[in-house]
Amino acid sequence: MCRFSVNRYPIRNRAGNDHDSRPLPISPNGAAYRDDNRTDKVVNVRHGSLRRPRLHTSLDTKSSLTELLGQLQTVRADLRFREDGVHTILTIERKPPQK
Repeated sequence: MCRFSVNRYPIRNRAGNDHDSRPLPISPNGAAYRDDNRTDKVVNVRHGSLRRPRLHTSLDTKSSLTELLGQLQTVRADLRFREDGVHTILTIERKPPQK
């Protein structure tokens, strides 16, 4: 079961029903969360916890962001600085589809 919390982030109940009052978050890149019984905290399998984050030097090869970046040919940002702010044009060109 999936529902939205008050702050509009998707959450999933641990037991999969509405009776469990402690929801698990859903990771945008699909990494699983688990309960750490020793600390009684929720920990992301790939990223760790807020107190002990795990930093990585590269993206997960299975993540949707890696897949998206692999489809890009070029990315260009044109910035114009004006009195009232920055005017930005972002141009993204994807690679042609492979057959």
